[in-house]
Amino acid sequence: MLVEEAAAWCERLTREQVPERIRADFERWRNLSPQHDAVYRSVVGKWSALRAASDDPGILALRHEAALRLTREQAGWPRTAKWAAAVAVLAVGAVFALAVLHATGGYRLEGLQATVHGWGERLGWDNPGPSYTTAVGERSFLTLPDGSKITLNTASTVDVRFTAEERKVILRHGQVLFEVAKSPARPFVVEARGRRVVAVGTVFDVRADAGSLQVTMLEGTVRVDRFERAGATQSPGAPSAGPLLTAGEQLIADSQVADRVRPANAEAVASWRNGQLVFDDASLRDAVAEVNRYSEQKIELADDALARLRLSGSFAIGGPALFIEAITGYFPLRIVRTDDRVIVIGAR
Repeated sequence: MLVEEAAAWCERLTREQVPERIRADFERWRNLSPQHDAVYRSVVGKWSALRAASDDPGILALRHEAALRLTREQAGWPRTAKWAAAVAVLAVGAVFALAVLHATGGYRLEGLQATVHGWGERLGWDNPGPSYTTAVGERSFLTLPDGSKITLNTASTVDVRFTAEERKVILRHGQVLFEVAKSPARPFVVEARGRRVVAVGTVFDVRADAGSLQVTMLEGTVRVDRFERAGATQSPGAPSAGPLLTAGEQLIADSQVADRVRPANAEAVASWRNGQLVFDDASLRDAVAEVNRYSEQKIELADDALARLRLSGSFAIGGPALFIEAITGYFPLRIVRTDDRVIVIGAR
């Protein structure tokens, strides 16, 4: 919808630093028609109203009341529960903001992030389509010409290559959640790390790190084929049929061992789309590595022994500060050194 595109531009242009290429792309979009400009102006007006409403005394009072109530109720809770309650209080403002948007006839932002589609139904099926990239810490939501929706996580790049025979997305690196529109005559294919994920209509998450691939099913079924290497019985590049995955299953593939399928907490894996990282008895090493994906400033552990600590919980995405506050409050840890590039955590 045009209003969603305008809302996405409004969100992007209100950031502190906007590259000139983004501003140039916006001007080209706004000049496509008088309607584009009119809708954008309307969205800017509603955005300004939202910012003003966020400081309304009534809303501030409700947020203060919620904070006091949680403070009273959490007396005697374990430290981890208190920290979780504090995060919940921070979410109150976001709930009110979304309510104001709804009340003013506002637009929908998926996962509190949106990005301009850049292309749409006006393009033919045989158009090779564009590429999309997110920066570190950024998430973007896209609707493809067939109605499928994809959400890009931090530091991700995809190429969209639709043809009359298939709908193909190439994941170069990063993590993407796919919500595939049904079209039995035109399969939806995701290619990454030598694998070919084939779906018709389903919801799944694909993560491609250096040398490894993770496919997690939320809904429906997909088949994960594998491209044969040169010299195999099939011609180079031809895929061989792989396993079927259903909801709650996850495929792990890397160059060291054979592909393996295991049960998975699919909602936890895809929690990043809602701005959360969920850990279930994870090592501190793995948790730190995950948090580091979302920030240019990295966390380092001063002692390898600390890496063996285990933690569970839900942590808000948005830089390392909240995570560090949580782990230094729960474990006997402290910040021993920090600068613009790294935060070193050691034992107290």
